[in-house]
Amino acid sequence: MLKFPIWEELSKDEQVPIYNLPLDKNYVITGGPGTGKTVLAIHRAARLKDEVGEGKVKFLVFNKPLMLYLKRVLEETQLKVEDENDSFDVDVQTWHSWFYGFYSRFMNSPVPQKRDYEPDWNRIMNDSRFVRLINETTLWDHLIIDEAQDFPLELLEILKRLSKNVTIFADPNQSILSNDTNIAEILRIFEAGERRFYLTRNYRNTFEIYNVGKVFYTGEPSNLPGQPIRTGNKPRIIAYENEEVVYKRIKNYAENNPTSNIGIILYDFKNAKDFFNNLKKYIDKKICKVMLYRHSRNIEDYFNFDEPGIKIIYNWVMKGLEFDTVFLPRLTDIDFILKDPLDPLKINQIYVATTRAKNDVFYFYEKDKEDLSFVIRKLKLKENRNLVEWEVSNG
Repeated sequence: MLKFPIWEELSKDEQVPIYNLPLDKNYVITGGPGTGKTVLAIHRAARLKDEVGEGKVKFLVFNKPLMLYLKRVLEETQLKVEDENDSFDVDVQTWHSWFYGFYSRFMNSPVPQKRDYEPDWNRIMNDSRFVRLINETTLWDHLIIDEAQDFPLELLEILKRLSKNVTIFADPNQSILSNDTNIAEILRIFEAGERRFYLTRNYRNTFEIYNVGKVFYTGEPSNLPGQPIRTGNKPRIIAYENEEVVYKRIKNYAENNPTSNIGIILYDFKNAKDFFNNLKKYIDKKICKVMLYRHSRNIEDYFNFDEPGIKIIYNWVMKGLEFDTVFLPRLTDIDFILKDPLDPLKINQIYVATTRAKNDVFYFYEKDKEDLSFVIRKLKLKENRNLVEWEVSNG
């Protein structure tokens, strides 16, 4: 089962004051990985429903895995999420699902797109009928946005007009997309002014994972969360000649840690699906369930946060998620060979992936190809080498 921090476990000097913010204005809360943004978003949703009663509370997120996680936790907090009668306390959706449904329902036409799942915001915002619609409509008494930096600027402007009050959670330094929205723009759109609050403590990672994550951090130094107090194992980096080594290592770990929530993060869905199909051959499903995130309406059938096991995802859907242990394979594949050695987006993807882990991180790369991968090159630098345990597998 999910273990979600109860109200009494919130930090009294930093998290509780944010939880207690008034309910009648817009607020922006920023913080790095593991600082409790999503935890506070859920507690704030519960407080809104308790104190406002019949008001409509909407929860919008960037990706489906995070949406599923939030639904499970909201149900755990006794909030009704949805049912067949369309009765709910808090409604949770991805922004894509909500916007495409909203637009087609009210405009009676499909969303103008540049390409699949990428709205043509210029056409949309220059349509006088649509602009009139959002200026004359109020959908929600309270809107909560998680990972707002991943929302398009135009979408945030639309959401502001449709909501009476909005609480926004964001981390400008977890950007994995090229069109992320910066905090200054978010503050301007929601007219939050001085109503920006900071979460500065890392409650997720160990000291050792935090230090390795910092190697791939590309944001402003002042925005990096404070180092954790909790200590643990150094992340381990393993060289191999045959990828069978990786599958066997994961198999052994999963069998020896049957209650662990294990995340395996690949670069894209093609790699994730291939890795899933290979790993299944090594795992006894009676001992450990292996789940793959697929972009599907029936995702609940095979990606369940309530149960332990192995969950295979990829870079674009890892935001906001947390695992006991993270495995990062195939780090010498073509996707980790930078044409631009200073490409902040790809470097930051490793920062975000590393900081998904609470207790342990394992990196894997193909022996004799380490000089091709920016990940391995950075970790081999003199100032970083001792942050990880190095291992060469002879298997």
